[in-house]
Amino acid sequence: RIFAPSWSPTPFWVSDLQVTCRMIRVFNLHLPLMNPRIRIEEFERAMKEKNDLPTVVCGDFNILEKPHITPIDWLLGGSILDTLLYTRERKNMDKHFSAHELTNALSKKITHPFSRSQLDHILVPCSFSIKNTGVISDRHGSDHCPVWIEIG
Repeated sequence: RIFAPSWSPTPFWVSDLQVTCRMIRVFNLHLPLMNPRIRIEEFERAMKEKNDLPTVVCGDFNILEKPHITPIDWLLGGSILDTLLYTRERKNMDKHFSAHELTNALSKKITHPFSRSQLDHILVPCSFSIKNTGVISDRHGSDHCPVWIEIG
């Protein structure tokens, strides 16, 4: 299924997949490069589509967390505090991930070289075992690095 809610400039994808002997729900989000409040609101709106299935959430979350790049937040409607307190959005989003019992499998990894930030995420249920993760530095056709995880 593809959800294209009216509140989002771009649709997000959600699929229910059979993996071995159980079903999981997988979301692919692209949160807007606007201000941090909008990104959190859109993340929470998407999470309203969760159900009782284990949920994996992945995509480009556009969380800007370094001082050389956070002025973009201010230019796109965020507050000056979003720019000056550049670690605030990451801490806030991590709280939202925890509230949904999701683990950031790529925590502290740089997935976007220019921003020197983790823009790309793969969130898995806290009950999942993360065996391995990676960021592939050799990128073609994108400013983002490909990411992967192995879960057990």
